[in-house]
Amino acid sequence: MSQSYGRKDYDGCHRWLAQGTYLALFVAPITMVLVAVASYLFTRVGIAAEVAQPAASYLRVLNWSMLPLLIYAGTRRYLQGVGQVRVVTVTFVGANLLNWLGNWVLIYGKWGAPAMGVRGSALSTVIARIFMGLALVAFAWRYERKRGHPLFKHWAGPRLAMLRQLIRLGAPAAGQIVLEVGAWNGATLAAGWLTPVALATHQIALNYAAVTYMVPLGVVRPRL
Repeated sequence: MSQSYGRKDYDGCHRWLAQGTYLALFVAPITMVLVAVASYLFTRVGIAAEVAQPAASYLRVLNWSMLPLLIYAGTRRYLQGVGQVRVVTVTFVGANLLNWLGNWVLIYGKWGAPAMGVRGSALSTVIARIFMGLALVAFAWRYERKRGHPLFKHWAGPRLAMLRQLIRLGAPAAGQIVLEVGAWNGATLAAGWLTPVALATHQIALNYAAVTYMVPLGVVRPRL
């Protein structure tokens, strides 16, 4: 994407975004099946029933946000590649505020909504992720239209060579993320073998660690 933009090949940028979208459409169903199967295995790996059942319910609802999340990720990389990064930050902050409001409404049953508990939290996240995907696609369409390069005018069909290149470039990074996230999730799984209180305490500690890490990273990294 960045190379196409540097060559002023704006149609090429659109084609790369299209291939990323096709890749998301291919990967999403496979990933959703794996997540759905995993949600039924919690009790089989020793997780306490009072934790496993709501966790599985949460995951099954959250699973429906897989495609919007992947489309958001692809469009985000597109906008970053063409130098439009502010909208990504604004969208992410807006999605978090929307998720916070949705949690309050759907978990506790505010404003006439049913009190859905854990499933309400998952549904709120699904709504926030749909918002993220739609917001970035809409901005990309508007941005390219103003520049005189309509986003969907040169939207190419699936191209195997380009998809292979995307996979070749993305697979190592994806593998690193899987190992990193897998290590943290493995610790969470181990906490789930103890007690619900231990698991909740572990999650609180992870949230504090994420906040104290991500804020300095967001402030320092642009200066590098």
